[in-house]
This record gives sequence, C-alpha cells and structure tokens, in this order.
Amino acid sequence: MEKILDFTSLNVIRTISPNDRMFKDNRENHYFSVGASALRIIVFAMTAANKCGFRSILDMPSGHGRVLRYIAARYPHSRITACDIDKDAIDFCEKMFGVNGIYSKKNIADVNINEKFDLIWCGSLLTHLERNYWNQLLEFFSRHLDEDGILIFTTHGRSTVKRLYHRQQTYHLEELQIKDILEQYRGKGFGYVNYKSRSEYGISISSPSWVISEIERHLHFRIMSFIEMGWDNHQDVAICMRSSNGFSPFISFNIHGEVI
Repeated sequence: MEKILDFTSLNVIRTISPNDRMFKDNRENHYFSVGASALRIIVFAMTAANKCGFRSILDMPSGHGRVLRYIAARYPHSRITACDIDKDAIDFCEKMFGVNGIYSKKNIADVNINEKFDLIWCGSLLTHLERNYWNQLLEFFSRHLDEDGILIFTTHGRSTVKRLYHRQQTYHLEELQIKDILEQYRGKGFGYVNYKSRSEYGISISSPSWVISEIERHLHFRIMSFIEMGWDNHQDVAICMRSSNGFSPFISFNIHGEVI
C-alpha cells in the first residue's frame, strides 16, 4: 500500500498549527508521511469503487489537518468539510485549507450536519472509543453517506495487540491497564480502557473479525476491503460503500445449503 502512489508532486500546504498535538508527538517527516499514507488509501478506495473523484468529502475527526491537507491538495474541486471537537483545529483548517468547518460534540447525536458525502474519512477515532459508541458512530456515517458513497475508518488491530503484549508501545497506558485490555481482547476480540485522566475516551483494540461483525450490523454498508496495518503501517483500515438495497441481517439455510 505504501509504495503504490507517489504524491511528492502535489501542492500540499506544509504550514502546521503550533497547537497541533499530532505534530508535537511526531517528527516532521513522519507527520507528513501519515497524511500521504491516508491519501493512498483514499485513492485505492476510489479506484476500487470505479470512481474518478469525489464531489463532497468529510474528514472527521480532522484535527489540524494532518490528513486534510493531502485531501485538499488531491481533490481541490471537491466540497470538503472538516469536523472535530477541537474548535481551534476547525478554525485553523477553515483558514489554512479553505474548507468548511463543523464543530463536533461529545455526543454524536448532537452533531448537526445537513448534507451527505461521497467520501468520509475517519482516521483514528474508533481507536479511542468504547464498543457502545461504535454502533452510534457507524450509524451516523451511514446516514451521512450518499448512495455509493465510501466510508473509510481505521482501527487498532493485531499489530497494536502485539505492540502492547511485548510492551513495544504502551499507548500511554499503565501496566495494569495493558493487562486489562489484553485480557478483554483475548476473551471477546475487543478491548478498551480509559486514559487515566479521561472518561469515555481511551484506547480500543479490535480483531479484524470483530470489526467486520460490527460493520455487518449496519444493513446499508457493503464491505469493500479490510487492510491490516494499512495506515502508516500501523492501524487497520476498513473500507465500506453505502448501498440503499441493504443486506438481510438474518439468512437461514436448509440442509441442502439453499437459502430459505
């Protein structure tokens, strides 16, 4: 995935907000490589869906534009919307990248977006949410996708589990929290713990099969692809397309293997 496309010729705005926490935690080269990696996934999904581009794009959560700056450079004629709970991030994205901005809220049901999109990019949000929020967020995305629109979201998968297990990376968790989340994952294919200083926000880990089962709960999502470690050689990537035809949640078979 990382070597398919070269975006060095894109006119990507390289101005970074002094309040961008993603940049403070990363070296400059890595910061930009993460944005380019996301764009490669988007172009891959666009090609797989036989699309030439997108009329409208939602980046949620956009942060201060780590990915958004690449989206804006690659799709300059698209109507692009940035959405984030960080108001400073939205103000920066509106001014710097010329996009529409929407302030998000803790309760996704309170977020008012009066339009639908051809593409929704959701990088590293479900990676921080407890399982009860997954259904709400995926339903929100389903409602705000146009017919044949594409949803791309990322998750912490088996690579993250390995990093935690071997303590190669702690994700700001303490030892007892690491043991707890790994024990949950072993039992259910999903684990979650809050950050010590936060409530209802922390780290989640989820197996590919668990993520697919969550997508299957939403009848209007057609699963296009699932790529382990697809984003920045780290987070897993799920790609779905919205189909109004939907899918039956329960299909039974007789002893001959025929649908009944």
